[in-house]
Amino acid sequence: GSPKLAAGVEARWVFDTTDHVWCEAWLDGRWVHADPCEASLGEPEIYQGWGKNGTIVVAFEARKAEDVTSVYYPDQAAGIRTRRAKDGLRGRSVEKALAAYAER
Repeated sequence: GSPKLAAGVEARWVFDTTDHVWCEAWLDGRWVHADPCEASLGEPEIYQGWGKNGTIVVAFEARKAEDVTSVYYPDQAAGIRTRRAKDGLRGRSVEKALAAYAER
């Protein structure tokens, strides 16, 4: 399961390989972006607006890791594929790495 915030809401942390970490909270049956550093709630595309080029964004729970890059960089699908390939991340390598996290 996921950790719970003080209010009893499930939460998970999100890591962007470009340089930032934030949270997501389970609200109304879905994961909602929550970045206390930016006083931002429900604005997942905020980082794309910073001019960042996302490559990998992963949401971590206690026993699960999920690639959520497309949520945070929805307009960069082609660029994400290119950057991942340049970094040697081809095929299902990201998916396999995240599955290994869950199996640990």
